[in-house]
Amino acid sequence: MSVRFQARSRSTAFGPARIELLRGGIVIVQLSMLCALLAQARTSSIGESTSRSPILADWDGSGVIRSEDSEFRLKVGGLVQADGRTFQGDEPDSLLDQFVLRRVRITLEGTLFGIAEVKIMPDFAGGQLVLQDAYLDVTLRPWLRARAGKQKAPFGLERLQHPAHLAFIERAYPTQLAPNRDIGLMIHGELGEKTLQYAIGIFNGVSEGASGDGDISDDKDFVGRVMVQPFSLSDVEWLRNVGLGLAASFGEQEGTPASPGLSSFKSAGQATFFSFASGGSEDAVVASGPRLRWSPQVYYFFGPLGALGELVYVDQEVRRGALATHLSHLAWQAAARGVLTGENASHRGVIPKRPFDISAGGMGAMEFAVRLSSIVLDVDSARLGLAKTKSSYSSVALAVGLNWYLNANLKAAVDFERSSFDGGDRPTEFLIAGRLQLAL
Repeated sequence: MSVRFQARSRSTAFGPARIELLRGGIVIVQLSMLCALLAQARTSSIGESTSRSPILADWDGSGVIRSEDSEFRLKVGGLVQADGRTFQGDEPDSLLDQFVLRRVRITLEGTLFGIAEVKIMPDFAGGQLVLQDAYLDVTLRPWLRARAGKQKAPFGLERLQHPAHLAFIERAYPTQLAPNRDIGLMIHGELGEKTLQYAIGIFNGVSEGASGDGDISDDKDFVGRVMVQPFSLSDVEWLRNVGLGLAASFGEQEGTPASPGLSSFKSAGQATFFSFASGGSEDAVVASGPRLRWSPQVYYFFGPLGALGELVYVDQEVRRGALATHLSHLAWQAAARGVLTGENASHRGVIPKRPFDISAGGMGAMEFAVRLSSIVLDVDSARLGLAKTKSSYSSVALAVGLNWYLNANLKAAVDFERSSFDGGDRPTEFLIAGRLQLAL
């Protein structure tokens, strides 16, 4: 009797997206093993005569493995945000009611030799592997640190806030004019018992709201930010958490039709309402020359109350064929939040005094938030034919949100946002969005 085996093709099972996911998982495992081995070697060398475990494991909201003296440390965290969106009214066909995985991130943060910190953060949302953060941060002095790699540019107030701690499901319009993540070198630190925080760096340069893994020209962007808490050491408690800041960036970019160096802009429902013209060398609008951004920022927290405001201004030289001109864009937001159950509000979210536990009577913490945001794009985009014909040139959005913090790691949120538009053919957008979040 003979037995015949037939191999079936599985070429579609391991496509490029899945291969990238597997590679990302392998890298994460390798880095975890390396940090654990370094921690074990360090502890063994300093504590051979002791009876303590060579590697210590802790939990501070995330899993931590460290050497006995904490000179070597590995923190494994993550963020999962499962969202649902529904649109009310006469929305365009492109606005779909759907469930999405907004963020699926694994975070590895390691400490080496007590002075160097490394962070690796891939994102698997959408079934694709995107490396969000990958940098090395070295402490040179207590007030001086150097960071190299892919990181958040030191600019936008809300952009620099961790996405797990946002008061709303989506960030406001100013974030779309600020740079996101970029590759470069940054010097940063704190002075005066954290009264002043500063950061300045040189980066490849990215367009508004964008991240980059390379450059489109030889020119670079200089980005800097200063944040001051002038009353942080005051005896007046209600003044301690006042923050005033200013950020700026300057550089030159030369785009091409394939890589124009310009961005489109989206509503809170992630629907594009403005795009520059594209096409061949004579039709496409590209970045061509100097770009200046600046942003005044303010925040305030006192007990269960908090507020923030920021404005972002961009002046960018662009070109379409033989036509060259400057475009100026402006966006701002004002937001307030209040913890209804009395816990303290902060940039780091809310920690419930009584975590959700039905048997113990704990219900977690509840927070209410309200925000007004606007963006105004240069009208020359329409007058000179630089934007696609159906683009809108300004928008005003009013949002209210309710957040339920079940414990330090679990959060549920629901937002209601109304966005109106001028120009183009977009009707007013009514968005209801929900989120279930696990943050470690």
